Amino acid sequence: MTIQRSKWYQLRTKLSLTDISGRLRDYSYEQSDPFGFDLIRISDSSISIRYSEKFMHVDSFLNVYGEEVISETVRYKIINFSISIVDEDRYLIHIESSPRSILDFFYNFKMVLNTDISLNLVSIKILDFLESLKDRDDIKQFKIKKAIFSGITVTPKSKAKIEISSSQNALLDFEKKYHVNGYVVDKINCHFRFNGEDVSLELRKTGTFSHSKKLTSLLNNEIWVAVKSL
Repeated sequence: MTIQRSKWYQLRTKLSLTDISGRLRDYSYEQSDPFGFDLIRISDSSISIRYSEKFMHVDSFLNVYGEEVISETVRYKIINFSISIVDEDRYLIHIESSPRSILDFFYNFKMVLNTDISLNLVSIKILDFLESLKDRDDIKQFKIKKAIFSGITVTPKSKAKIEISSSQNALLDFEKKYHVNGYVVDKINCHFRFNGEDVSLELRKTGTFSHSKKLTSLLNNEIWVAVKSL
């Protein structure tokens, strides 16, 4: 089962999808370039792009004489992402296998578009999102295997974080054991069958998804619907 990390962002811009793809195409990646964008797939409502960034990795080690040796090697950061139309001036960006730091990516993305844009990480209500998944006909045997809760008041001056592991439903087990209000769901890990195959999904309050690759299109569609309703 292939697992990937994903993040979704809402992009606001007056540019059309054709304008966006055209400006990215003007910065196609070449070996001599520090970065570039390559269009992988284009449709009427979405585009898929590969971002390549060259950087120098510096490492040091001691040789057999105990002398420090500095080693520099050229490395590449590759980010695959898609942009889908939400409505007239809103788009949904999905970043696959999201690296921990993508500041350079967004800086270069904005520079290439060369216009005012707004980018915001899509934040979802975890429990509501899970309920929407459980209601789908193509999802069966839905189990919440692990959940982490925080913000649980112990005394007026202290709060607790609790992790629950369960064979069936960690959320239900938590609610039965701890009758508290005002807690925060930090992370939930789920296992279920999707179109007859075993898959997993982990949601974090930070907006990061870790999921079976088979769920990519499903999650993209569900989050698109959630963003569309905003």
